[in-house]
Amino acid sequence: MSRPLVINWRAGDTEESLIDRYKSEKDTSIRTRLHALALLRQGFAVAKVVHILRVTERSVRRWISWYRNGGIEEIRAHRQGIGGGRPCLLDARQQGTLLAKVASGFFVTAGEIREWITERFSVDYAQQSVYGLLKRLGGVSKIPRPRHEKADVEAQKHWKAEGLREALVESGMLSGDPLFFSDEARVGLYGSNRRVWGVRGIKVIQLTQIRRQWKYLFAAVNPITGALYWNWIDSMSKENTVEALSKIRERSDIRTLVWDGAGSHRSHDVRSIEGIDSITQPPFSPELNPVERLFQEVRRWTDGRVYESIEEKMSVADDFLRGLASDPKRVQSLCGFEWIKKAVRDLPT
Repeated sequence: MSRPLVINWRAGDTEESLIDRYKSEKDTSIRTRLHALALLRQGFAVAKVVHILRVTERSVRRWISWYRNGGIEEIRAHRQGIGGGRPCLLDARQQGTLLAKVASGFFVTAGEIREWITERFSVDYAQQSVYGLLKRLGGVSKIPRPRHEKADVEAQKHWKAEGLREALVESGMLSGDPLFFSDEARVGLYGSNRRVWGVRGIKVIQLTQIRRQWKYLFAAVNPITGALYWNWIDSMSKENTVEALSKIRERSDIRTLVWDGAGSHRSHDVRSIEGIDSITQPPFSPELNPVERLFQEVRRWTDGRVYESIEEKMSVADDFLRGLASDPKRVQSLCGFEWIKKAVRDLPT
């Protein structure tokens, strides 16, 4: 049986004072050490502190030794980077190879990276050391951007480079004419969990609503001026699409509209709406439509809550959209892709 951890705490180093010290500390390395001391002062075992802070047990034991020798002053006296450190187990070429592999999104966990390093370079890393290596190389955990399996990457590249401008010129659009992008998004009560801030070691519970009720948010945005219009429809039928687009036409200066090739978008009734030229973007490419960024923000604002009705969720979305519409610069920041602005700048006058 291992001996219990004994630390003779200095006078004044109470739980509350140590928590206040670590929260107010600006130096991140010292802040972590003070956080460890605060957890130990609260009675957490060393193993639990290691888990919460994601540091090595060796580091925690070293910080305890420093405190025993000289208290908080000793903890602060040790600075990272002074006197050098152990050299990286991978040389510069190997680090570059690893970084390129990480950048491709090949790995999901640090454990997979550790196994790959061992297999590729015959170098053994401890699991915790992999996190330090990734941090030094600039690696971070990311949510990948989706791309449809049927998407034509070359067609997408051409659309961004020349295709959009060519389509606008063919439609007769001139420099200064308004350009809108549009699409629909299903907004329902079948909820999804969203990212929130939390504290390491403490679970965050988020209620999830599962009710099959929804409406469709029909939106049109001008990424150049930041103008934004929207309304709600029951379905993506051509009748609903005609009604929604006609209402936006009455309230806006929309003349040229870019969207995807959904059946209702290609219907004769929709394309016959007076005063609007429709342009179809490459198939399976929602990421080319800036209105999708708008939908992402709506989901970010509305998801992760429980609603009494679909009308309540629509009302929350409306409030958010009204705030967004009142701030054209923010809409421009969200939806003003550089390749779209270039295509508009290059139009004939």
